[in-house]
Amino acid sequence: MTRLNYTGRKRVTRDRVRLRLTEPDGKLLLDVQGLQFKGLRLPDDAEVIVEAYRQTARRRVPCGTVGALCLPTAVPLAEFDVPDGLLFRVKVVGVGDADGKLLAAGDRIPAVTDNQNGDGTSILPFKPSSDLGQQLWRLDTDPDPLLLINSGVGDWKGLARQPYFQALVFPELVRQAAMWVLANMEDPDENEGAASNWRRLLAGLGKDPVADPPQEDEQEQWADDVAEAFARKHKFLDRMIDLINAEAAAP
Repeated sequence: MTRLNYTGRKRVTRDRVRLRLTEPDGKLLLDVQGLQFKGLRLPDDAEVIVEAYRQTARRRVPCGTVGALCLPTAVPLAEFDVPDGLLFRVKVVGVGDADGKLLAAGDRIPAVTDNQNGDGTSILPFKPSSDLGQQLWRLDTDPDPLLLINSGVGDWKGLARQPYFQALVFPELVRQAAMWVLANMEDPDENEGAASNWRRLLAGLGKDPVADPPQEDEQEQWADDVAEAFARKHKFLDRMIDLINAEAAAP
């Protein structure tokens, strides 16, 4: 396996990459619609690779070279069952005297899907899992927060949209994600990706981890306060009471 040398690599920002995911007949396909390296001063013969990843699953898609890009379409991503939580890396790898050297890279890049008009990101993507036993859900934070919902329930997407589920689960999800943010404050991609999105959400709750970071011995209480602020903002108790009263009043 080629070892990559990360010294002096240049950054491939999101605006240089256009990816789209489609699901004809239920099969997940990738279209690499655009890659732009102008101004990065990369050698024309350097190899370009797009890598799809989620948790431990990976799929490498060769895209030619900097000077002769080959943008593949309808690439089957059989390693992934749904687009939720799927992210991409772009790597430019040297050849010849620079063989194996990572010359440029971009990480945590989302793809647009057929029902999205934006950048394809979701602050908390969902994914079904068959490895949860009797647990209904679990938050996976490797590499980014991803809500796993037990596929045994059947309509797992429908469950995630249920008001009961959201009221009972989402504050705890946000608490765990807040702790993940604190653990990733030194992330080299801090201006992009999931960590940045979560920081903005936390700042909107009055708990900006950058402007006012908690001390190490205060982090658990800070995360509890985040969960309370999130629940208060969405009035989960009031919504739950309304649901219970509506069901009690139903004939």
